[in-house]
Amino acid sequence: MAVIEAVNLTYRYPASDRLALRGLSFQTAAGELTAVIGANNAGKSTLCYALSGFAPHFFQGELAGTVRVMGQETAVTPLSHLVTQIGLVFQNPAAQISGARFTVAEEVAFGLENLGVPRADIGERVAAALALAGIDDLAQRPPLALSGGQQQRVALAAMLVLKPPILVLDEPTAQLDPPGSAAVFGLLRRLSRQGTTLIIATHKLEWVAAFADRVLLLHDGELVAAGPPQTILTRPDLPALGLRPLRYTEAARLAGERGIWPSAMPLPVTLETAVAGFTPQPPQKTLPSPSSSGSSSSSNCSPNPQIQLTDVHFHYPDGVQALRGITLSIAPGEQIAIVGPNGSGKTTLVKHLNGLLRPTQGQVRIGDWVTSQRTVAQLAHRVAYLFQNPDEQLCQRTVWAEVAFGPRHLGCPAAEVTRRVAAALAALGLVAEAQTNPYDLNLTERRRVALAAVMAMETPIIVLDEPTLGQDAFFLERLAALLAEWRAAGRTVLTISHDMEFVAEQFERLVALREGQIVADGPTWRVLADGAWGGEETAVTLPQLLRLSQRLGITPAGPTAVDFLAAYCR
Repeated sequence: MAVIEAVNLTYRYPASDRLALRGLSFQTAAGELTAVIGANNAGKSTLCYALSGFAPHFFQGELAGTVRVMGQETAVTPLSHLVTQIGLVFQNPAAQISGARFTVAEEVAFGLENLGVPRADIGERVAAALALAGIDDLAQRPPLALSGGQQQRVALAAMLVLKPPILVLDEPTAQLDPPGSAAVFGLLRRLSRQGTTLIIATHKLEWVAAFADRVLLLHDGELVAAGPPQTILTRPDLPALGLRPLRYTEAARLAGERGIWPSAMPLPVTLETAVAGFTPQPPQKTLPSPSSSGSSSSSNCSPNPQIQLTDVHFHYPDGVQALRGITLSIAPGEQIAIVGPNGSGKTTLVKHLNGLLRPTQGQVRIGDWVTSQRTVAQLAHRVAYLFQNPDEQLCQRTVWAEVAFGPRHLGCPAAEVTRRVAAALAALGLVAEAQTNPYDLNLTERRRVALAAVMAMETPIIVLDEPTLGQDAFFLERLAALLAEWRAAGRTVLTISHDMEFVAEQFERLVALREGQIVADGPTWRVLADGAWGGEETAVTLPQLLRLSQRLGITPAGPTAVDFLAAYCR
């Protein structure tokens, strides 16, 4: 008997004309790790809610067809019983933290207490769950004071402690750095081998290739295909479905068109299968010239920098030393990626640019302004900041009002506010949502609203904290177009990101932090390709084709498949 069975599953949210799920049918076996992939609004989160019983029990709405979990039909089984059989980890961990407990250990124990587990057993189970999630050192920290990545692990531990036979996880590693993602996916793989059945919605296709037994590909609420990673992740229509193909697959497909990739060998979805197909190196062939990517050149400093940090230190009130002597010059018009592990000081650093934080020691200058001598309102005329969590930023009742909030408070005339809002909504595909309450949108849509609000500020400096979190290939194309537009307009852009494929393709300069200090700074591709740099220590997973190139002993000039093949056939 299948552990999970969906038959013609259809679901519509309350007050919506659109079907979020359309006739899905599939089965999941015990111990199987199933990945759910698709563009934003494909139905991934809704499927997670339906499988766990939250749709329709919590979200209400109309559910047709059947979902059975452990032989029980979820639509008629009380949610109080379902939660003992199937655990759900939400996409936004802050939505899962109760707010009723003062420490992480108490938060993780909360579910056991509500299920009436004897107190004598709770402590041991909580300690084990914290250790599994890799957060035993956070046991006495307040949950709401943690970073997004740490909160994701707390939410995971809160489900692990219940020991359900089925776990459903919605983007469980979206806010984690590469080592954190590797640890969580490794844990989930071990759990599946021990018999836990897992359903994981994710955009991280490289992890899907490495860990999933089976993949469900959704588009517009429909199940387009189901099968092993090798079959699903090599489909040529992934970009049309809003998914960013693996770079290994792209390079092999291009090589196949030129007679380089072995015709009998399947397209690769992992580093090892790519190495096997590209070895031995072929004789020289005529190929297109390497691409000119945004990361090909950089100016590390300027005699008249627009942004200047000089020996900046910062201590939080609890004594944590987040920055340790940061000196950084950024010229007008530069586009820079700031990378490093969770807790390395990235967000702390950029919050100094708009005055949200003030240096404990040292100085930050924005042009001729010293930030410690200016208010946040004054600095908002020069620096716009996109928070990692949009819920910390959104405060208006409609999307239009939210996007208009910034330019209005900058003193723009009404006609100018209207122009900016209309342009931002159009650029980010939000025109139809202008009169919608932002909190009636899902998390990825709220992130786009927050970005539109930043865009409408039209400041000379733009700071983006993890702008690609949970976003599909369609959004990444929009964001790349925005970056090009801002580059042409001479705007300075800083982004914090763990998405090294996007960083390598879009940003000209890379600054890497570790433990509050700069450990690398230079042209992005040159820094990434420098084997002496030690990217692993800075929690950077190198771009896929750079890892492949290193294994093959070649040095590509840039991050694309064309760059790789030009170097491979040189």
